Amino acid sequence: MDAYTIVWSDMMMLRRRFAKYLLTTLLSPLLYLWLLDGGLAGA
Repeated sequence: MDAYTIVWSDMMMLRRRFAKYLLTTLLSPLLYLWLLDGGLAGA
């Protein structure tokens, strides 16, 4: 039963901070693609 409690608390924390997690996980790949595209276009 302890595992369910931990999973539940993690889900509640994720629900509160979903926008922040989404932004941080999407920002890195998008920034990388943007910089890579700019580097290839300038070459």
